[in-house]
Amino acid sequence: MGVILNQIERDWISAKVPGTTAQKPLNQLKREYYVSVVGETSPSVGMGELEVNWLREYIINKGGTPTEGRNVSSLWRDIVVQIGETPSKYLKENKIIFYLNAAVDESSISPSASQSPSASQSPSASPSESA
Repeated sequence: MGVILNQIERDWISAKVPGTTAQKPLNQLKREYYVSVVGETSPSVGMGELEVNWLREYIINKGGTPTEGRNVSSLWRDIVVQIGETPSKYLKENKIIFYLNAAVDESSISPSASQSPSASQSPSASPSESA
């Protein structure tokens, strides 16, 4: 796919986390974003659990029904379907599909429900797709 998941993920999440710097680790950004959306602030809640809770919340808020259980691969497939894209059988590809195609769509699932579209102004739809 010629794109790097970590960079796409960083760009997408950075647009949603205020005060982001290039030095802030990606996992810290992800934690801050997930916590702002799902509201779990306990440091004992693991990153995997936060991710699953965010995926389920996103799918439900978009009118979908997440797969039963907490299988992260199934939930990423569900979230890709929820944004109207065709899912891959590979987790990494589903994440890339989501982050490249949900930029504008995501504005309604953000820390503040009344957030203006400017939060997703730069959709970063083509981050370094060089061969």
